[in-house]
Amino acid sequence: MSFLAGLSFFWLFLMDQNGKAKPQEQNKEEDNLLNEKQNDKNEDNEEEELGEKIDEVRFRIPFLAGIFTFQVANTVMELNYGTFIMTFVVQEMGWSKRTGNDVTSVYFTGYMVARLLGIVLVKVIPIQVLLSSTCILTFASLIPITFFAHAHSSIIWICSVAIGLAMSTIFPTSCTWAGEYIKLSKKTISTFHMGASLGQVMTPVLLNIFYGDYGIVSFMYIMFVASCIELVLYVILQLFASLYGGHLKSLKNPTYSELNN
Repeated sequence: MSFLAGLSFFWLFLMDQNGKAKPQEQNKEEDNLLNEKQNDKNEDNEEEELGEKIDEVRFRIPFLAGIFTFQVANTVMELNYGTFIMTFVVQEMGWSKRTGNDVTSVYFTGYMVARLLGIVLVKVIPIQVLLSSTCILTFASLIPITFFAHAHSSIIWICSVAIGLAMSTIFPTSCTWAGEYIKLSKKTISTFHMGASLGQVMTPVLLNIFYGDYGIVSFMYIMFVASCIELVLYVILQLFASLYGGHLKSLKNPTYSELNN
């Protein structure tokens, strides 16, 4: 009887161990399934991140090239007007040097006032609206002063103020606008400044090429062509960014005031 009792207890012990082993095996299988799902999810995330990086490179390179050219055209205009407007009114319009200095002062006064106002306006006006309006104003102001300057002296005064107001904010607002679609790293900002530097180099070269045939009025023609290039480039870049760069918008970039400093 003792043997049978011991045997029965041994059988119950084996059954209990078997019952405990099954949940452990099930838990192990569930852990394996969860690990496999997690690995698949990580692989999908890696593939998605790789796809986003490829899309960013395909968008970033042509976008940066466009912004680079945009900055070249903008700097050509900025440097040209502030440097040669006095020479233009003295040689082409026959004004005195003192009046030429006054026109230059009016231009830089408008430039300074708009640069300060831009820090406030950028907080209440969408950056696309501010940038597009300044590009359009620059283009519109150059039409009368380039082709109808001899019609009335007031054209030069009014256009000088308008051009100063418009051009002063184009560089910082264009950088801030670009930051909505690409990350503004130090290298990216350096690319913008390289475009501006190339514009400074090109200004005297272009004037030297056309001055012999057209005289000092050639600097107005150069500015008008540069404003056309700038406006067309902005439209193209905005369309390109809206179509292909909307999902690549950066979350944190330098503000207008930081770029302005």
